[in-house]
Amino acid sequence: MGWQWLSEWSQGADTQVEERVIDVADAYDAMASVLSYKTGMGRDEAFIELKRYAESQFDSEIVKVFVNEVLSESRD
Repeated sequence: MGWQWLSEWSQGADTQVEERVIDVADAYDAMASVLSYKTGMGRDEAFIELKRYAESQFDSEIVKVFVNEVLSESRD
């Protein structure tokens, strides 16, 4: 599936798809990052959190692609 659908899907959309993609990526980064004041979540725990808040905080289609395509590619 990948991100090829993004440009087609965003054409004519009334909200900015790019902003929603950044929201998901930024949330994952914030959850998974180790900072001086917190330890990062594990990859699977961050996946669960993204999926938990898909629909209420994030675009569920973007979460699905991010978890299934983008992050799974980085496992290889």
